[in-house]
Amino acid sequence: MNAPTTQSPQTPTRDPLVDRELRPDRLHYATGAMLDSGDFLAEQLYHRGRLARALLLLHGPGTVAGLRVRVETVTPEKKDPQAGTFAPPEQPYERVRVLPGAAIDRLGRLVEVPASACLRLERWMENLSAADRSNALYWSADAGSPHHAAGPPVDAERWGRWRGQYLLADLYLRFHACERGKTPAFATGPYDALDAVQPSRVRDGYELKLYAQPFPELPPDPWAAVEADPRAVQERVLDGGYPTDASMWEGGGRHDPARPAHYPSAADPTAVLLARLFIPVLESGARDTAVTVRVDNHARPWAYPAPALARLASTAPAAAPPALKAPRRLREVPAPGAPQPEKPSEPTQES
Repeated sequence: MNAPTTQSPQTPTRDPLVDRELRPDRLHYATGAMLDSGDFLAEQLYHRGRLARALLLLHGPGTVAGLRVRVETVTPEKKDPQAGTFAPPEQPYERVRVLPGAAIDRLGRLVEVPASACLRLERWMENLSAADRSNALYWSADAGSPHHAAGPPVDAERWGRWRGQYLLADLYLRFHACERGKTPAFATGPYDALDAVQPSRVRDGYELKLYAQPFPELPPDPWAAVEADPRAVQERVLDGGYPTDASMWEGGGRHDPARPAHYPSAADPTAVLLARLFIPVLESGARDTAVTVRVDNHARPWAYPAPALARLASTAPAAAPPALKAPRRLREVPAPGAPQPEKPSEPTQES
């Protein structure tokens, strides 16, 4: 599913913001008017929709703060497992760690990771299908491979000498709503029960997904071809600096936005890219632990905050203002303190 699902009949089966025809209305209150749950959901939808729209148009999708991705080797401590519990692994293992931070997805929703989150790399590779693995394999000696065009490597010396194959994978972050606080409520739908419950809270959560990437193309930057000139920037704003509604939904359904060309087929089209991973593998397909995993944190889209934009503007060369033609005076005006020109004497009429 491209949108979070829930088991409650009271909460929508998908986020109501994921709707091509969404035009949220403000709730109008009047004395004596009756309200039900739909009215309160409409009130929330209006404020959520306006906030998402403002974030999308002002900043665009991308990382706002934090969310650095690392690959770490963890050596767990030896502990005696208690009866009935899962024994922790004793061998070192690799994990993909995402530090806390926030991002804006392709619908303008704020996705926050409040604490570090981890994915077990070995477990992910074990569950990877043979077709996905073979489609995302690249050779390091290939000059046209994405290894040579994705930015500076983390371990330049070892990656420069190493010749082998690696698995290309992209890490995505998506919005996910989580129901919380079950409370007694009336049964709805084709149900008849005296112990029906409904969630009293819905928390804005997140989900991290790692995909084998068969497409080495990176997300296009809508501002890449714009010159650092005020007039050029203004023209780009007038033409739509970020994806418009037409490009966002063209080719998709009412509740399914169009998937960008560089997105994996199973990825949520509203998710945002966090990092690209280069995972060295052996001929057998197993992880080549002799070479470190390379992480490119700069391939992602960015939603720069105002202080970052101010800093970038201060370091960029200032564009010369366009030359303006001086206005033509109707008559000459002397400078202050200059002698006033003598007025021509008027001719006298002879008698």
